[in-house]
Amino acid sequence: GGRVALNLLSWKNDYSTNAPDANKLQDDDYFESLFGGSVFVGKTLKYLWRAEIEGGMLGYFEDEFGGTTFKMAIPYLMANGYRDFANGAYVGAGVGIALPKTRLQGRDFTGGDSSQRGVSPMVGLMVGYSHKLDYNLTLDLRYRLSGLYGTEHNRTFIHKDDGETYSIGNKIGLMLDNAISLGIRYNF
Repeated sequence: GGRVALNLLSWKNDYSTNAPDANKLQDDDYFESLFGGSVFVGKTLKYLWRAEIEGGMLGYFEDEFGGTTFKMAIPYLMANGYRDFANGAYVGAGVGIALPKTRLQGRDFTGGDSSQRGVSPMVGLMVGYSHKLDYNLTLDLRYRLSGLYGTEHNRTFIHKDDGETYSIGNKIGLMLDNAISLGIRYNF
Protein backbone atom coordinates (compact mmCIF):
# COMPACT_ATOMS: atom_id res chain seq x y z
CA GLY A 1 0.00 0.00 0.00
CA GLY A 2 0.84 3.66 0.04
CA ARG A 3 -0.08 6.83 1.96
CA VAL A 4 0.09 10.59 1.45
CA ALA A 5 0.38 12.60 4.66
CA LEU A 6 0.12 16.05 6.14
CA ASN A 7 2.75 16.16 8.90
CA LEU A 8 2.49 18.85 11.57
CA LEU A 9 6.03 18.84 12.97
CA SER A 10 7.19 20.65 16.15
CA TRP A 11 10.82 21.14 17.29
CA LYS A 12 13.34 23.66 18.67
CA ASN A 13 16.56 24.80 17.01
CA ASP A 14 19.00 25.72 19.82
CA TYR A 15 21.81 27.80 18.32
CA SER A 16 25.03 28.57 20.17
CA THR A 17 28.16 30.48 19.16
CA ASN A 18 31.45 31.66 20.65
CA ALA A 19 31.26 34.99 18.79
CA PRO A 20 31.51 38.08 21.04
CA ASP A 21 28.31 39.92 21.93
CA ALA A 22 26.20 37.11 20.48
CA ASN A 23 22.98 36.16 22.19
CA LYS A 24 21.83 32.58 22.39
CA LEU A 25 19.13 32.07 19.79
CA GLN A 26 16.32 29.57 20.06
CA ASP A 27 14.01 29.11 17.09
CA ASP A 28 10.78 27.30 17.98
CA ASP A 29 8.82 25.73 15.17
CA TYR A 30 5.35 24.50 16.12
CA PHE A 31 3.04 22.57 13.82
CA GLU A 32 5.04 23.28 10.66
CA SER A 33 3.05 21.82 7.77
CA LEU A 34 5.10 19.35 5.74
CA PHE A 35 3.77 17.04 3.05
CA GLY A 36 5.13 13.51 3.04
CA GLY A 37 4.27 10.00 2.09
CA SER A 38 5.09 6.36 2.60
CA VAL A 39 4.84 2.89 1.13
CA PHE A 40 4.31 -0.27 3.15
CA VAL A 41 4.01 -4.04 2.96
CA GLY A 42 2.37 -6.20 5.58
CA LYS A 43 0.44 -9.27 6.56
CA THR A 44 -2.90 -9.90 8.30
CA LEU A 45 -2.43 -12.16 11.32
CA LYS A 46 -5.38 -14.06 12.85
CA TYR A 47 -8.00 -11.84 11.16
CA LEU A 48 -7.96 -8.86 13.57
CA TRP A 49 -4.21 -8.21 13.77
CA ARG A 50 -1.95 -6.67 11.13
CA ALA A 51 1.79 -6.12 10.93
CA GLU A 52 3.63 -3.97 8.39
CA ILE A 53 6.97 -2.46 7.45
CA GLU A 54 6.61 1.20 6.42
CA GLY A 55 9.20 3.42 4.75
CA GLY A 56 8.63 7.06 3.96
CA MET A 57 9.47 10.73 4.19
CA LEU A 58 8.02 13.05 6.84
CA GLY A 59 8.69 15.97 4.53
CA TYR A 60 11.04 18.77 3.59
CA PHE A 61 11.45 22.06 5.49
CA GLU A 62 13.37 25.22 4.52
CA ASP A 63 13.82 28.50 6.41
CA GLU A 64 16.02 31.54 5.80
CA PHE A 65 17.21 34.01 8.45
CA GLY A 66 20.03 36.59 8.46
CA GLY A 67 21.68 35.31 5.27
CA THR A 68 21.64 31.70 6.51
CA THR A 69 19.48 28.95 5.04
CA PHE A 70 18.33 26.02 7.20
CA LYS A 71 16.97 22.93 5.43
CA MET A 72 15.71 19.65 6.84
CA ALA A 73 14.44 16.35 5.39
CA ILE A 74 13.39 13.29 7.43
CA PRO A 75 13.20 9.81 5.86
CA TYR A 76 12.19 6.93 8.15
CA LEU A 77 11.59 3.17 8.38
CA MET A 78 9.13 1.68 10.91
CA ALA A 79 7.67 -1.66 11.95
CA ASN A 80 3.99 -1.24 12.85
CA GLY A 81 1.41 -3.46 14.52
CA TYR A 82 -2.36 -2.87 14.38
CA ARG A 83 -5.48 -4.21 16.09
CA ASP A 84 -8.52 -4.00 13.80
CA PHE A 85 -12.09 -3.76 15.09
CA ALA A 86 -15.26 -5.00 13.38
CA ASN A 87 -16.51 -1.46 12.58
CA GLY A 88 -13.36 -0.56 10.55
CA ALA A 89 -11.60 1.36 13.33
CA TYR A 90 -8.10 0.36 14.41
CA VAL A 91 -5.33 1.25 16.84
CA GLY A 92 -1.63 0.62 16.46
CA ALA A 93 1.92 1.28 17.56
CA GLY A 94 5.22 1.38 15.73
CA VAL A 95 8.94 1.52 16.33
CA GLY A 96 11.72 2.26 13.90
CA ILE A 97 14.51 4.54 12.83
CA ALA A 98 14.57 8.06 11.40
CA LEU A 99 17.45 9.60 9.45
CA PRO A 100 16.99 13.38 9.75
CA LYS A 101 19.28 15.45 7.53
CA THR A 102 19.91 19.15 8.11
CA ARG A 103 21.78 21.67 6.00
CA LEU A 104 23.18 25.04 7.12
CA GLN A 105 24.25 27.27 4.25
CA GLY A 106 25.34 30.90 4.00
CA ARG A 107 27.96 33.07 2.39
CA ASP A 108 29.88 33.64 5.68
CA PHE A 109 30.44 29.94 6.51
CA THR A 110 34.05 28.82 6.09
CA GLY A 111 34.26 25.36 7.65
CA GLY A 112 32.37 22.34 8.84
CA ASP A 113 30.06 20.20 6.76
CA SER A 114 27.14 22.07 5.26
CA SER A 115 24.92 19.01 5.82
CA GLN A 116 24.58 16.70 8.79
CA ARG A 117 22.81 13.31 8.92
CA GLY A 118 21.41 12.04 12.21
CA VAL A 119 20.24 8.59 13.25
CA SER A 120 17.38 8.49 15.72
CA PRO A 121 14.94 5.98 17.17
CA MET A 122 11.36 6.75 16.17
CA VAL A 123 8.19 5.61 17.95
CA GLY A 124 4.57 6.16 17.03
CA LEU A 125 1.00 5.60 18.21
CA MET A 126 -1.75 5.35 15.62
CA VAL A 127 -5.53 5.39 15.39
CA GLY A 128 -7.48 5.11 12.18
CA TYR A 129 -10.35 3.88 10.09
CA SER A 130 -10.34 1.41 7.19
CA HIS A 131 -13.11 1.13 4.62
CA LYS A 132 -13.25 -1.76 2.13
CA LEU A 133 -13.82 -0.45 -1.39
CA ASP A 134 -14.02 -3.99 -2.76
CA TYR A 135 -12.71 -7.45 -1.85
CA ASN A 136 -9.04 -6.51 -2.37
CA LEU A 137 -8.92 -2.70 -2.05
CA THR A 138 -9.13 -0.80 1.26
CA LEU A 139 -9.18 2.97 1.87
CA ASP A 140 -7.30 3.95 5.01
CA LEU A 141 -7.46 7.17 7.09
CA ARG A 142 -4.85 7.35 9.88
CA TYR A 143 -3.65 9.72 12.59
CA ARG A 144 -0.16 9.08 14.00
CA LEU A 145 1.65 10.80 16.86
CA SER A 146 5.36 10.06 16.61
CA GLY A 147 8.56 11.22 18.22
CA LEU A 148 12.20 11.28 17.14
CA TYR A 149 15.39 13.25 17.75
CA GLY A 150 17.02 15.75 15.41
CA THR A 151 20.65 16.47 14.55
CA GLU A 152 23.54 18.36 16.11
CA HIS A 153 25.27 20.52 13.53
CA ASN A 154 28.46 22.67 13.85
CA ARG A 155 30.03 25.13 11.40
CA THR A 156 32.55 27.97 11.43
CA PHE A 157 32.00 31.46 10.01
CA ILE A 158 33.78 34.77 9.56
CA HIS A 159 32.30 37.51 11.74
CA LYS A 160 31.31 40.54 9.67
CA ASP A 161 32.44 43.07 12.33
CA ASP A 162 35.95 41.88 13.28
CA GLY A 163 36.82 39.43 10.47
CA GLU A 164 37.65 36.65 12.97
CA THR A 165 36.52 33.03 12.64
CA TYR A 166 33.99 31.69 15.16
CA SER A 167 31.88 28.58 15.52
CA ILE A 168 28.13 28.19 15.48
CA GLY A 169 26.19 25.12 16.50
CA ASN A 170 22.61 24.01 16.07
CA LYS A 171 21.10 21.28 18.22
CA ILE A 172 17.64 19.86 17.58
CA GLY A 173 16.30 17.76 20.43
CA LEU A 174 12.97 15.96 20.56
CA MET A 175 10.74 16.38 17.52
CA LEU A 176 7.02 15.59 17.63
CA ASP A 177 4.98 14.81 14.54
CA ASN A 178 1.19 14.86 14.28
CA ALA A 179 0.43 13.18 10.95
CA ILE A 180 -2.87 12.73 9.17
CA SER A 181 -2.63 10.38 6.20
CA LEU A 182 -4.86 8.91 3.54
CA GLY A 183 -3.83 5.63 1.99
CA ILE A 184 -4.78 2.67 -0.16
CA ARG A 185 -4.12 -0.98 0.76
CA TYR A 186 -4.29 -3.79 -1.77
CA ASN A 187 -4.99 -7.14 -0.05
CA PHE A 188 -3.83 -10.36 -1.72
